[in-house]
Amino acid sequence: MFSEIAYTVLVLASAIFVIYLTYRFKLNPFYILIPASFIFGMFSGVSPANTIVAVRNGFGATIGYYGIMIIAGTAIAVVMEKTGAVISITNSLMKIAGKKEAPAVLTLAGSALSVSCPSESGFILFAPTGKFLERENGKQAGTVTVALAAGIYTVHSLVPPSAGPLAAAGILNAGILKILLIGIVSSAAGIAAVYFWCAKFISADSDITSQLPDKRHIMEKDLPSLPVSILPLAVPVLFITLKSFSSMGSRPFGSGTIAAFFEFFGDPSVAMLTGLFLSLVLLKRKDFGKTFTEWAAESLERSAKLLIIAGAGGAFGAVLKATTLTKMISENFVFTGAGLLLPFLISAAIKTVNGSSTIAIITAASISATMIQGAGLDPAFTVAAVTAGSMTVSHANDPYFWIVSQYGGISIKNSYKYFTTATLISGTASFALIWILSLIF
Repeated sequence: MFSEIAYTVLVLASAIFVIYLTYRFKLNPFYILIPASFIFGMFSGVSPANTIVAVRNGFGATIGYYGIMIIAGTAIAVVMEKTGAVISITNSLMKIAGKKEAPAVLTLAGSALSVSCPSESGFILFAPTGKFLERENGKQAGTVTVALAAGIYTVHSLVPPSAGPLAAAGILNAGILKILLIGIVSSAAGIAAVYFWCAKFISADSDITSQLPDKRHIMEKDLPSLPVSILPLAVPVLFITLKSFSSMGSRPFGSGTIAAFFEFFGDPSVAMLTGLFLSLVLLKRKDFGKTFTEWAAESLERSAKLLIIAGAGGAFGAVLKATTLTKMISENFVFTGAGLLLPFLISAAIKTVNGSSTIAIITAASISATMIQGAGLDPAFTVAAVTAGSMTVSHANDPYFWIVSQYGGISIKNSYKYFTTATLISGTASFALIWILSLIF
Protein backbone atom coordinates (compact mmCIF):
# COMPACT_ATOMS: atom_id res chain seq x y z
CA MET A 1 0.00 0.00 0.00
CA PHE A 2 2.88 2.37 0.81
CA SER A 3 4.37 1.93 -2.65
CA GLU A 4 1.08 2.81 -4.30
CA ILE A 5 0.68 5.89 -2.11
CA ALA A 6 4.29 6.91 -2.76
CA TYR A 7 3.74 6.40 -6.47
CA THR A 8 0.67 8.62 -6.46
CA VAL A 9 2.49 11.33 -4.50
CA LEU A 10 5.37 11.23 -7.00
CA VAL A 11 3.00 11.67 -9.93
CA LEU A 12 1.26 14.59 -8.24
CA ALA A 13 4.59 16.16 -7.26
CA SER A 14 5.85 15.94 -10.84
CA ALA A 15 2.69 17.53 -12.19
CA ILE A 16 2.84 20.30 -9.59
CA PHE A 17 6.54 20.83 -10.37
CA VAL A 18 5.79 21.37 -14.06
CA ILE A 19 2.73 23.51 -13.44
CA TYR A 20 4.36 25.70 -10.78
CA LEU A 21 7.54 26.51 -12.70
CA THR A 22 5.70 27.34 -15.93
CA TYR A 23 2.98 29.24 -14.08
CA ARG A 24 5.15 31.13 -11.58
CA PHE A 25 8.37 31.86 -13.49
CA LYS A 26 7.08 31.69 -17.09
CA LEU A 27 10.02 29.51 -18.11
CA ASN A 28 10.00 27.92 -21.54
CA PRO A 29 8.24 24.56 -20.99
CA PHE A 30 10.99 22.63 -22.81
CA TYR A 31 13.47 23.41 -20.02
CA ILE A 32 11.00 22.14 -17.44
CA LEU A 33 9.41 19.14 -19.11
CA ILE A 34 12.62 17.40 -20.18
CA PRO A 35 14.31 17.55 -16.73
CA ALA A 36 10.99 16.59 -15.12
CA SER A 37 10.81 13.56 -17.44
CA PHE A 38 14.25 12.30 -16.36
CA ILE A 39 13.63 13.01 -12.66
CA PHE A 40 10.26 11.27 -12.65
CA GLY A 41 11.61 8.26 -14.54
CA MET A 42 14.52 7.71 -12.17
CA PHE A 43 12.42 8.09 -9.01
CA SER A 44 9.51 5.96 -10.24
CA GLY A 45 11.42 2.73 -10.72
CA VAL A 46 12.11 3.00 -14.45
CA SER A 47 15.74 2.13 -15.16
CA PRO A 48 18.02 4.97 -16.31
CA ALA A 49 18.45 3.32 -19.71
CA ASN A 50 14.71 2.90 -20.22
CA THR A 51 14.10 6.47 -19.02
CA ILE A 52 16.49 7.79 -21.67
CA VAL A 53 14.83 5.64 -24.34
CA ALA A 54 11.37 6.79 -23.28
CA VAL A 55 12.37 10.48 -23.38
CA ARG A 56 14.03 10.15 -26.79
CA ASN A 57 11.23 8.09 -28.30
CA GLY A 58 8.50 10.27 -26.84
CA PHE A 59 10.16 13.45 -28.07
CA GLY A 60 10.94 12.03 -31.51
CA ALA A 61 7.60 10.30 -32.03
CA THR A 62 5.66 13.45 -31.15
CA ILE A 63 7.64 15.63 -33.53
CA GLY A 64 7.53 12.91 -36.17
CA TYR A 65 3.74 12.68 -35.99
CA TYR A 66 2.92 16.37 -35.63
CA GLY A 67 5.87 17.96 -37.47
CA ILE A 68 4.63 18.20 -41.06
CA MET A 69 1.08 18.80 -39.89
CA ILE A 70 2.04 21.75 -37.71
CA ILE A 71 4.50 23.30 -40.16
CA ALA A 72 2.07 23.07 -43.10
CA GLY A 73 -0.89 24.15 -40.95
CA THR A 74 1.02 27.17 -39.65
CA ALA A 75 2.00 28.12 -43.20
CA ILE A 76 -1.66 27.93 -44.25
CA ALA A 77 -2.59 30.20 -41.33
CA VAL A 78 0.10 32.75 -42.23
CA VAL A 79 -1.01 32.86 -45.88
CA MET A 80 -4.68 33.18 -44.91
CA GLU A 81 -3.96 35.91 -42.36
CA LYS A 82 -1.79 38.02 -44.65
CA THR A 83 -3.96 37.71 -47.77
CA GLY A 84 -7.16 38.53 -45.90
CA ALA A 85 -8.75 35.09 -46.37
CA VAL A 86 -9.43 34.83 -42.63
CA ILE A 87 -11.15 38.22 -42.68
CA SER A 88 -13.25 37.12 -45.66
CA ILE A 89 -14.40 34.00 -43.78
CA THR A 90 -15.03 36.02 -40.61
CA ASN A 91 -17.07 38.65 -42.44
CA SER A 92 -19.14 35.94 -44.14
CA LEU A 93 -19.82 34.22 -40.82
CA MET A 94 -20.97 37.46 -39.23
CA LYS A 95 -23.14 38.24 -42.26
CA ILE A 96 -24.80 34.82 -42.29
CA ALA A 97 -25.13 34.18 -38.55
CA GLY A 98 -25.19 37.73 -37.28
CA LYS A 99 -22.33 39.44 -35.47
CA LYS A 100 -23.52 38.35 -32.03
CA GLU A 101 -23.99 34.66 -32.90
CA ALA A 102 -20.96 34.21 -35.19
CA PRO A 103 -18.55 33.02 -32.43
CA ALA A 104 -20.99 30.31 -31.33
CA VAL A 105 -21.57 29.27 -34.95
CA LEU A 106 -17.81 29.00 -35.57
CA THR A 107 -17.36 26.93 -32.41
CA LEU A 108 -20.10 24.52 -33.45
CA ALA A 109 -19.12 24.41 -37.13
CA GLY A 110 -15.41 24.02 -36.43
CA SER A 111 -16.09 21.26 -33.91
CA ALA A 112 -18.46 19.41 -36.25
CA LEU A 113 -16.19 19.69 -39.29
CA SER A 114 -13.25 18.36 -37.25
CA VAL A 115 -15.04 15.16 -36.23
CA SER A 116 -12.75 12.97 -38.32
CA CYS A 117 -9.65 15.14 -38.06
CA PRO A 118 -7.03 14.87 -35.34
CA SER A 119 -7.84 17.57 -32.82
CA GLU A 120 -4.51 19.23 -33.51
CA SER A 121 -5.09 19.72 -37.25
CA GLY A 122 -8.68 20.87 -36.73
CA PHE A 123 -7.60 23.49 -34.21
CA ILE A 124 -4.72 24.74 -36.36
CA LEU A 125 -7.09 25.21 -39.31
CA PHE A 126 -9.88 27.05 -37.48
CA ALA A 127 -8.04 28.98 -34.75
CA PRO A 128 -7.09 32.00 -36.92
CA THR A 129 -10.75 32.64 -37.75
CA GLY A 130 -11.58 32.39 -34.05
CA LYS A 131 -9.02 35.06 -33.18
CA PHE A 132 -10.41 37.49 -35.74
CA LEU A 133 -13.95 36.84 -34.58
CA GLU A 134 -12.99 37.67 -31.01
CA ARG A 135 -11.72 41.07 -32.01
CA GLU A 136 -14.42 41.89 -34.54
CA ASN A 137 -17.18 40.82 -32.19
CA GLY A 138 -15.80 42.59 -29.14
CA LYS A 139 -15.21 39.31 -27.31
CA GLN A 140 -12.45 39.04 -24.74
CA ALA A 141 -9.41 37.54 -26.45
CA GLY A 142 -9.32 33.79 -25.90
CA THR A 143 -13.06 33.28 -25.45
CA VAL A 144 -13.62 31.68 -28.85
CA THR A 145 -10.14 30.16 -29.05
CA VAL A 146 -10.53 28.11 -25.86
CA ALA A 147 -14.13 27.14 -26.63
CA LEU A 148 -13.13 26.07 -30.14
CA ALA A 149 -10.16 24.03 -28.89
CA ALA A 150 -12.29 22.24 -26.28
CA GLY A 151 -15.19 21.78 -28.73
CA ILE A 152 -12.97 20.14 -31.35
CA TYR A 153 -11.47 17.92 -28.63
CA THR A 154 -14.93 16.93 -27.41
CA VAL A 155 -16.34 15.95 -30.80
CA HIS A 156 -13.20 14.08 -31.79
CA SER A 157 -13.29 12.15 -28.50
CA LEU A 158 -16.98 11.19 -28.58
CA VAL A 159 -18.25 10.94 -32.14
CA PRO A 160 -17.48 8.21 -34.73
CA PRO A 161 -15.79 7.85 -37.17
CA SER A 162 -13.06 9.13 -34.86
CA ALA A 163 -10.65 6.35 -33.95
CA GLY A 164 -11.33 6.39 -30.19
CA PRO A 165 -15.06 5.56 -30.25
CA LEU A 166 -14.47 2.97 -33.00
CA ALA A 167 -11.75 1.24 -30.95
CA ALA A 168 -13.93 1.16 -27.82
CA ALA A 169 -16.88 -0.10 -29.87
CA GLY A 170 -14.79 -3.01 -31.13
CA ILE A 171 -13.65 -3.96 -27.62
CA LEU A 172 -17.15 -3.73 -26.12
CA ASN A 173 -19.02 -5.07 -29.18
CA ALA A 174 -21.29 -2.00 -29.29
CA GLY A 175 -23.38 -0.74 -32.20
CA ILE A 176 -21.83 2.17 -34.12
CA LEU A 177 -25.14 3.89 -34.94
CA LYS A 178 -26.18 4.09 -31.29
CA ILE A 179 -22.72 5.34 -30.31
CA LEU A 180 -22.95 7.97 -33.06
CA LEU A 181 -26.30 9.28 -31.79
CA ILE A 182 -25.16 9.33 -28.16
CA GLY A 183 -21.90 11.00 -29.17
CA ILE A 184 -23.61 13.78 -31.13
CA VAL A 185 -26.04 14.63 -28.33
CA SER A 186 -23.53 14.39 -25.48
CA SER A 187 -20.81 16.32 -27.33
CA ALA A 188 -23.32 19.11 -28.01
CA ALA A 189 -23.92 19.32 -24.25
CA GLY A 190 -20.17 19.48 -23.59
CA ILE A 191 -19.59 22.18 -26.22
CA ALA A 192 -22.50 24.28 -24.94
CA ALA A 193 -21.25 24.04 -21.34
CA VAL A 194 -17.74 25.08 -22.34
CA TYR A 195 -18.88 27.92 -24.58
CA PHE A 196 -21.07 29.54 -21.93
CA TRP A 197 -18.39 29.01 -19.29
CA CYS A 198 -15.77 30.67 -21.52
CA ALA A 199 -18.10 33.57 -22.31
CA LYS A 200 -18.72 34.18 -18.61
CA PHE A 201 -15.34 33.63 -17.00
CA ILE A 202 -12.77 34.40 -19.69
CA SER A 203 -14.52 37.70 -20.38
CA ALA A 204 -13.51 38.77 -16.89
CA ASP A 205 -9.81 38.12 -17.63
CA SER A 206 -7.84 41.04 -19.01
CA ASP A 207 -4.78 39.16 -20.27
CA ILE A 208 -5.54 35.68 -21.50
CA THR A 209 -3.72 35.88 -24.82
CA SER A 210 -0.51 37.42 -26.03
CA GLN A 211 -1.11 37.15 -29.79
CA LEU A 212 -3.99 39.07 -31.32
CA PRO A 213 -3.97 39.17 -35.13
CA ASP A 214 -3.37 42.49 -36.78
CA LYS A 215 -5.37 43.25 -39.90
CA ARG A 216 -4.26 46.82 -40.52
CA HIS A 217 -1.79 45.75 -43.21
CA ILE A 218 -4.48 44.00 -45.24
CA MET A 219 -7.50 46.21 -44.71
CA GLU A 220 -6.64 48.26 -47.77
CA LYS A 221 -6.30 45.25 -50.00
CA ASP A 222 -9.06 43.51 -51.89
CA LEU A 223 -10.24 40.51 -49.90
CA PRO A 224 -10.40 37.14 -51.68
CA SER A 225 -13.82 35.58 -52.29
CA LEU A 226 -15.28 33.19 -49.72
CA PRO A 227 -14.96 30.03 -51.91
CA VAL A 228 -11.27 30.73 -52.58
CA SER A 229 -10.65 31.69 -48.94
CA ILE A 230 -12.18 28.53 -47.53
CA LEU A 231 -10.51 26.16 -50.00
CA PRO A 232 -7.31 25.56 -47.94
CA LEU A 233 -9.51 24.60 -44.94
CA ALA A 234 -12.25 22.62 -46.65
CA VAL A 235 -10.12 20.28 -48.76
CA PRO A 236 -7.92 18.92 -45.91
CA VAL A 237 -11.00 18.39 -43.72
CA LEU A 238 -12.79 16.61 -46.58
CA PHE A 239 -9.85 14.32 -47.35
CA ILE A 240 -9.28 13.38 -43.70
CA THR A 241 -13.00 12.71 -43.24
CA LEU A 242 -13.17 10.49 -46.32
CA LYS A 243 -10.13 8.56 -45.12
CA SER A 244 -11.89 7.88 -41.82
CA PHE A 245 -14.92 6.50 -43.62
CA SER A 246 -12.71 4.54 -46.00
CA SER A 247 -10.95 2.85 -43.06
CA MET A 248 -14.18 1.69 -41.38
CA GLY A 249 -14.86 -2.03 -41.13
CA SER A 250 -17.52 -1.93 -43.84
CA ARG A 251 -14.94 -0.49 -46.30
CA PRO A 252 -17.45 1.73 -48.16
CA PHE A 253 -14.86 2.60 -50.85
CA GLY A 254 -13.64 -0.97 -51.21
CA SER A 255 -9.93 -1.79 -51.16
CA GLY A 256 -8.86 -0.60 -54.60
CA THR A 257 -7.60 2.63 -56.14
CA ILE A 258 -10.22 4.93 -54.57
CA ALA A 259 -9.54 3.62 -51.08
CA ALA A 260 -5.78 3.95 -51.64
CA PHE A 261 -6.29 7.53 -52.85
CA PHE A 262 -8.16 8.53 -49.69
CA GLU A 263 -5.71 6.59 -47.52
CA PHE A 264 -2.87 8.69 -48.92
CA PHE A 265 -4.44 12.13 -49.25
CA GLY A 266 -6.44 11.66 -46.04
CA ASP A 267 -3.32 11.32 -43.93
CA PRO A 268 -3.26 14.50 -41.78
CA SER A 269 0.23 15.48 -42.90
CA VAL A 270 -0.51 14.99 -46.60
CA ALA A 271 -3.90 16.69 -46.24
CA MET A 272 -2.24 19.72 -44.62
CA LEU A 273 0.36 19.88 -47.39
CA THR A 274 -2.48 19.76 -49.92
CA GLY A 275 -4.17 22.64 -48.11
CA LEU A 276 -0.88 24.58 -48.18
CA PHE A 277 -0.57 24.04 -51.93
CA LEU A 278 -4.15 25.26 -52.43
CA SER A 279 -3.53 28.32 -50.26
CA LEU A 280 -1.03 29.56 -52.85
CA VAL A 281 -3.93 30.62 -55.09
CA LEU A 282 -4.52 33.38 -52.55
CA LEU A 283 -1.17 35.02 -53.33
CA LYS A 284 -0.85 37.74 -55.95
CA ARG A 285 1.20 36.87 -59.02
CA LYS A 286 3.32 39.96 -58.54
CA ASP A 287 6.34 39.14 -56.34
CA PHE A 288 4.92 35.65 -55.75
CA GLY A 289 8.29 34.05 -55.05
CA LYS A 290 9.55 36.76 -52.73
CA THR A 291 6.27 36.96 -50.83
CA PHE A 292 5.95 33.23 -50.28
CA THR A 293 9.61 32.94 -49.23
CA GLU A 294 9.12 35.59 -46.54
CA TRP A 295 5.86 34.12 -45.30
CA ALA A 296 7.27 30.58 -45.31
CA ALA A 297 10.18 31.76 -43.15
CA GLU A 298 7.75 33.38 -40.72
CA SER A 299 5.64 30.21 -40.51
CA LEU A 300 8.73 28.10 -39.80
CA GLU A 301 9.73 30.46 -37.01
CA ARG A 302 6.25 30.19 -35.47
CA SER A 303 6.04 26.41 -35.76
CA ALA A 304 9.56 25.62 -34.50
CA LYS A 305 8.84 26.75 -30.94
CA LEU A 306 5.54 24.91 -30.94
CA LEU A 307 7.10 21.66 -32.18
CA ILE A 308 9.87 21.69 -29.59
CA ILE A 309 7.43 22.24 -26.73
CA ALA A 310 5.00 19.61 -28.07
CA GLY A 311 7.92 17.16 -28.31
CA ALA A 312 8.88 17.86 -24.71
CA GLY A 313 5.29 17.20 -23.66
CA GLY A 314 5.41 13.93 -25.59
CA ALA A 315 8.62 12.96 -23.78
CA PHE A 316 7.04 13.63 -20.39
CA GLY A 317 4.00 11.55 -21.35
CA ALA A 318 6.20 8.72 -22.66
CA VAL A 319 8.01 8.40 -19.33
CA LEU A 320 4.68 8.25 -17.50
CA LYS A 321 3.57 5.49 -19.89
CA ALA A 322 6.79 3.56 -19.22
CA THR A 323 5.84 3.20 -15.56
CA THR A 324 3.35 0.73 -14.12
CA LEU A 325 0.96 3.53 -13.19
CA THR A 326 -1.67 2.63 -15.77
CA LYS A 327 -1.64 -0.99 -14.61
CA MET A 328 -1.95 0.13 -10.98
CA ILE A 329 -5.02 2.20 -11.81
CA SER A 330 -6.65 -0.61 -13.77
CA GLU A 331 -6.09 -3.08 -10.92
CA ASN A 332 -7.14 -0.87 -8.01
CA PHE A 333 -9.64 1.65 -9.36
CA VAL A 334 -12.66 -0.61 -8.80
CA PHE A 335 -15.70 -0.21 -6.62
CA THR A 336 -19.15 -1.70 -6.82
CA GLY A 337 -22.40 -0.01 -7.67
CA ALA A 338 -20.75 2.76 -9.66
CA GLY A 339 -22.49 1.99 -12.96
CA LEU A 340 -21.25 4.15 -15.86
CA LEU A 341 -19.27 6.30 -13.45
CA LEU A 342 -16.60 3.59 -13.13
CA PRO A 343 -15.54 3.42 -16.82
CA PHE A 344 -15.64 7.22 -16.97
CA LEU A 345 -13.40 7.63 -13.91
CA ILE A 346 -10.94 4.94 -15.01
CA SER A 347 -10.58 6.56 -18.41
CA ALA A 348 -10.27 10.06 -16.90
CA ALA A 349 -7.67 8.91 -14.36
CA ILE A 350 -5.51 7.26 -17.01
CA LYS A 351 -5.85 10.24 -19.35
CA THR A 352 -4.86 12.64 -16.60
CA VAL A 353 -1.76 10.76 -15.46
CA ASN A 354 -0.26 9.75 -18.80
CA GLY A 355 -1.76 12.17 -21.32
CA SER A 356 -2.82 9.57 -23.88
CA SER A 357 -6.50 9.45 -24.83
CA THR A 358 -5.86 6.27 -26.83
CA ILE A 359 -4.38 4.38 -23.88
CA ALA A 360 -7.17 5.70 -21.64
CA ILE A 361 -9.85 4.42 -24.05
CA ILE A 362 -8.31 1.02 -24.70
CA THR A 363 -7.52 0.34 -21.03
CA ALA A 364 -10.88 1.55 -19.68
CA ALA A 365 -12.83 -0.27 -22.40
CA SER A 366 -10.89 -3.50 -21.78
CA ILE A 367 -11.58 -3.31 -18.05
CA SER A 368 -15.24 -2.51 -18.68
CA ALA A 369 -15.55 -5.51 -20.98
CA THR A 370 -14.87 -7.83 -18.05
CA MET A 371 -17.69 -6.38 -15.92
CA ILE A 372 -20.24 -5.10 -18.41
CA GLN A 373 -22.65 -8.02 -18.13
CA GLY A 374 -22.43 -8.40 -14.37
CA ALA A 375 -22.96 -4.68 -13.87
CA GLY A 376 -25.83 -4.57 -16.37
CA LEU A 377 -24.24 -1.82 -18.44
CA ASP A 378 -25.30 -0.99 -21.99
CA PRO A 379 -22.28 -1.39 -24.33
CA ALA A 380 -22.96 1.79 -26.33
CA PHE A 381 -23.39 3.97 -23.23
CA THR A 382 -20.27 2.39 -21.74
CA VAL A 383 -18.31 3.35 -24.86
CA ALA A 384 -19.62 6.91 -24.54
CA ALA A 385 -18.64 7.06 -20.85
CA VAL A 386 -15.13 5.82 -21.65
CA THR A 387 -14.62 8.33 -24.47
CA ALA A 388 -15.93 11.20 -22.34
CA GLY A 389 -13.36 10.29 -19.69
CA SER A 390 -10.58 10.13 -22.30
CA MET A 391 -10.60 13.93 -22.68
CA THR A 392 -10.70 14.67 -18.94
CA VAL A 393 -8.30 16.43 -18.53
CA SER A 394 -5.69 17.81 -20.95
CA HIS A 395 -2.61 19.32 -19.31
CA ALA A 396 1.20 19.29 -19.41
CA ASN A 397 1.64 15.66 -20.52
CA ASP A 398 -0.67 16.06 -23.54
CA PRO A 399 0.86 17.50 -26.76
CA TYR A 400 -2.53 19.00 -27.67
CA PHE A 401 -2.36 21.18 -24.57
CA TRP A 402 0.88 22.75 -25.82
CA ILE A 403 -0.48 23.16 -29.35
CA VAL A 404 -3.51 25.04 -28.01
CA SER A 405 -1.31 27.15 -25.74
CA GLN A 406 1.40 28.05 -28.22
CA TYR A 407 -0.58 28.16 -31.46
CA GLY A 408 -3.53 29.86 -29.84
CA GLY A 409 -1.27 32.52 -28.36
CA ILE A 410 -2.50 31.78 -24.83
CA SER A 411 -0.09 32.13 -21.94
CA ILE A 412 0.86 28.93 -20.17
CA LYS A 413 -0.67 30.17 -16.94
CA ASN A 414 -4.02 30.76 -18.62
CA SER A 415 -3.83 27.52 -20.58
CA TYR A 416 -3.90 25.66 -17.27
CA LYS A 417 -6.47 28.02 -15.87
CA TYR A 418 -8.88 27.95 -18.79
CA PHE A 419 -8.18 25.22 -21.35
CA THR A 420 -7.50 22.46 -18.80
CA THR A 421 -10.61 23.53 -16.91
CA ALA A 422 -12.57 23.60 -20.18
CA THR A 423 -11.72 19.95 -20.88
CA LEU A 424 -12.86 19.06 -17.36
CA ILE A 425 -16.15 20.92 -17.84
CA SER A 426 -16.80 19.47 -21.30
CA GLY A 427 -15.96 15.90 -20.28
CA THR A 428 -18.06 16.12 -17.13
CA ALA A 429 -21.03 17.76 -18.87
CA SER A 430 -20.92 15.19 -21.67
CA PHE A 431 -20.82 12.34 -19.17
CA ALA A 432 -23.68 13.83 -17.16
CA LEU A 433 -25.92 13.76 -20.22
CA ILE A 434 -24.72 10.26 -21.14
CA TRP A 435 -25.71 9.06 -17.67
CA ILE A 436 -29.14 10.75 -17.89
CA LEU A 437 -29.77 9.25 -21.34
CA SER A 438 -28.80 5.79 -20.04
CA LEU A 439 -31.55 6.06 -17.41
CA ILE A 440 -34.15 6.93 -20.08
CA PHE A 441 -33.10 4.63 -22.91
